Amino acid sequence: MNEKAWIQIIYFFFMIPMNWFSCQWIWTLVCRAAGVTRQEVRKYRIENHQEIHPQRKVYDWLVNKSENPKQFKKLLSIYRICTMPSLICFSLAIIGCFTHALDTILDNASIIMPMIIVAVAFVGALYNRITK
Repeated sequence: MNEKAWIQIIYFFFMIPMNWFSCQWIWTLVCRAAGVTRQEVRKYRIENHQEIHPQRKVYDWLVNKSENPKQFKKLLSIYRICTMPSLICFSLAIIGCFTHALDTILDNASIIMPMIIVAVAFVGALYNRITK
């Protein structure tokens, strides 16, 4: 494994929490659409962490709590789409350790990923400013 592969893995590993933090405003909207707070979701997750497929149980709970399940599902899909790029890039960086076929893709992703994070954070700041 070469040095560039390690740098890419570390770089994209640190992009995951940055991407997650930039999407927190969307998660707040998801929780609001479900009629719960973020703390209630966390508490429910903790209570059900030993279940088989706990994320499915939390999802069903949120859908049942929601007054408008269609809107909730749409917002949750947006949240998932916004958090997905960092996970995909990290996975590709790990695969890139074993092949050079992904070098160009990862080089481009290393430029695009921070742009996505900044764009999502900017839209969140704009949304918060408009709604206040």
